[in-house]
Amino acid sequence: MTQKSLLLYCTFLFCSCAAWSADDDVLLSANNVEIRFDEAFYYSRRSTLENRYREAMAKPRAPTLVVENLYLLSRLEDIERGLDLITESDRAFEVSDLTRRAALQRYLDYRISERMAMIDWSELAKVEFATRQDEFMEAEQIHVRHLLVAFEGRTFEAFVERVEEVREIIDGTDDLSTLITEYSDDPSASRNKGDLGFRRKNQLQPTFADAAFALRKVGERVGPVMTKFGAHFIELIDRRPADVVPFEQVEQQLTDALRNSTRERLKQEFLDEFREEIASELQSIDEVALREALLAAYEANWAL
Repeated sequence: MTQKSLLLYCTFLFCSCAAWSADDDVLLSANNVEIRFDEAFYYSRRSTLENRYREAMAKPRAPTLVVENLYLLSRLEDIERGLDLITESDRAFEVSDLTRRAALQRYLDYRISERMAMIDWSELAKVEFATRQDEFMEAEQIHVRHLLVAFEGRTFEAFVERVEEVREIIDGTDDLSTLITEYSDDPSASRNKGDLGFRRKNQLQPTFADAAFALRKVGERVGPVMTKFGAHFIELIDRRPADVVPFEQVEQQLTDALRNSTRERLKQEFLDEFREEIASELQSIDEVALREALLAAYEANWAL
């Protein structure tokens, strides 16, 4: 136990003694199962993410759920022992295995946290951003308005006739927005006057997008352009060229990804230190004989 951990443990003991009398130590007793305060504390601590303990315990019923879960685990363990579903050797191995795994995780957490605390993540994110800048491009966007002549509710002849009628009216005016409210079949036209705002190409119907992105000058129009909705008359309002996304916008994303990848890399590095200790010894093991022995033990004890 580190000095910091010892201090925290002593603080916990002091606080718990102040808050709980000896009579309060047993939180629940039922069916030969006792749940004690210290057990509840360690269970709640082990079941909570680091630095989130206060938040977790503040949730409704969180403390009583700790006691409830411990009761279920203890009660079912007693029942399982009575049914003799597992041998004592298996039970001892499971306890030992859990202890070893916990020790491994604590060791890795300690070594990884120690190493990661030395890293300037902001600077590392800047380097990553500069290296992968091509991946952080904001796609070109256009700002258009449109007038829709819909297929729905019309025969093909009536649809063609309506498209031609609207086309002639549009050709005779410089102000498309005033016509949209009157002639567009888009349900949102009365609210937005056909203004779609800035859109990336993949946010639009393919044929609509191809025609709209081909427009170059503000006020330039194209139509009729056919989509599954009908015929569109499109006018360009503005466009934004492709540009690099600001670093600040992706800094957290990059930092999180770097932390995750670094944590995994360090984990493998630390484990490799121990793998190297037995590399030569592993090579001397007769793998075929070991496999046969393992299979024989399985057949003798566990095969259904």
